[in-house]
Amino acid sequence: MSFPLSLSEVARSLEIQKLGKKLQEEARSGKSRVEFIREPFLRKREEVGRLVVALGSYDPLSKAHETLFLQGLKAVQNKPARTSLDELLIVTSTHHFEKKVDLRKNSAVYDRVHALEGFAGCYDQVSLAFFNAPLFVALAPLLQQNYGSDVSIYFVVGSDLMDKIVDPQSYRHYDVSPAQALETLFAHSFIVCERAIATTEGTKIMGLDDLKKKYPQLQRYSRHLIGITIPIPGISSTLIREKRSQGKDTRSLEAVGVTDFLNKRGLYLPNNKYVAFTYARERFLEQYKDQPIAAYIEELMGYLQRLDQDPVLQEQEISRMERK
Repeated sequence: MSFPLSLSEVARSLEIQKLGKKLQEEARSGKSRVEFIREPFLRKREEVGRLVVALGSYDPLSKAHETLFLQGLKAVQNKPARTSLDELLIVTSTHHFEKKVDLRKNSAVYDRVHALEGFAGCYDQVSLAFFNAPLFVALAPLLQQNYGSDVSIYFVVGSDLMDKIVDPQSYRHYDVSPAQALETLFAHSFIVCERAIATTEGTKIMGLDDLKKKYPQLQRYSRHLIGITIPIPGISSTLIREKRSQGKDTRSLEAVGVTDFLNKRGLYLPNNKYVAFTYARERFLEQYKDQPIAAYIEELMGYLQRLDQDPVLQEQEISRMERK
């Protein structure tokens, strides 16, 4: 993390976090929804003909992800649609907020979303949204509510995620029929990218054909499946995090618009600054949860600047939150 962080940057991070927590509360009360965080200018949602949807928690967004998204958009260019306007929607699940992460090695989910705004700003047709339902199958109907029932939806996924989506065991803790889930999902299409996966025999590439052999029921949905190859082998979010932790330059591995955010936040570095910074934001957000950000942002900014320069204060902040 480097100062001075601007007030607007910190306020925006709080705004994203507040929204995510609000959606979590609504999910617990049974209300499922998609909430948009950023959208392209000068277009209405109902004007979008083909919607390519990427659901993930990119930590951080890599060149491989960027190339995958662009391949996904290219793959649908000649598909029939109500209009010729294409859009990429990157969706983050608020359920990831509940996962405990090591903030010395990973970033908070709301910072991952914040980092995506730089990427989205570099392209004309990228939207960002939160999704608060537990199952992938609930996403398409929510998107149709927002874009219109006749939008053409293409989910772009890795073969590892597609494996989980098709696996009947993924639905056993929910009151959902696996067969009905597939019927609902394959009212739309999937762009499936092959992925390297670990097996008992070593690492192998799993593609769409492998999934069709593993799950014969996929054959009936073949016209809704598009297979593509690994966009950039060897580049991953894990590699970026590892190299950053070693102080190495990773700009060439990161998606456009992401690097400056990662540098400013000091993400993936082996020190306490980012951990303390994150805990301080969370504490202020909780302490002033019924008040607008304007009521405490100046106090928070002053504290963050002191925190940045004081290792003892960093340790105190971390200890305070971890005791909770």
